[in-house]
Order: sequence, then structure tokens, then C-alpha cells
Amino acid sequence: MRESQIVWHKYPDEVPPRFLKYLVSIQSPTGVIFVDVLFYSDFAKSWMDLGILDQVLAWAELPEPYKEGN
Repeated sequence: MRESQIVWHKYPDEVPPRFLKYLVSIQSPTGVIFVDVLFYSDFAKSWMDLGILDQVLAWAELPEPYKEGN
């Protein structure tokens, strides 16, 4: 995947519009930054299953799934 295909949105400046899974860039309490997939609840205005001390830095729409022949 080319990096240009991912459009990151700085969180919390921009929040996801609906309850879906999103690609998220997370910073752990030790400063390690990693990528994961989480649900965002637009009702609760929070990320589901995020570690209590982890911080979401940015989110992006998930890429299209693999299709045979690509």
C-alpha cells in the first residue's frame, strides 16, 4: 500500500462521523506509536477497546479489502 492512499485526520481536532472501524495511530504511555484498528462510537464520543492510558493521535478510513486479481 502506498502511503498516499491513507488520509490521516488529527484526533481530536477531527472526529469520525459514524460508528465504524477505523485505522488509528496510537501512542502508548511509554511513547511508542503504533497502528491498530478500532471502532469509534459517535454516541459515546470515544474509541472502543482503547487501552486506558493509550492516546489516539489520528484516524483514517480503512482501505478497500483485497480482491482477487489485484
